[in-house]
Amino acid sequence: AIQVSKEIQSLRVRGDFEVVAVYGGSDIQEQMRKIRDGCDIIVSTPGRLIDLLERGAIKLSHLQVTCLD
Repeated sequence: AIQVSKEIQSLRVRGDFEVVAVYGGSDIQEQMRKIRDGCDIIVSTPGRLIDLLERGAIKLSHLQVTCLD
């Protein structure tokens, strides 16, 4: 997730958007704060994505694009 997030951040010269990387082993409260503050792209590991969904920190109702790798 970190590597993908860095790659996406490098594309910022083409537009202004916020990217948040979320993954296990890192402070979930800090990750949730970053999401609450606003972001355009979330790069996540599967487990952390499920955790955030269960906590109500993210919702997929307005999701426009999904990329699974």
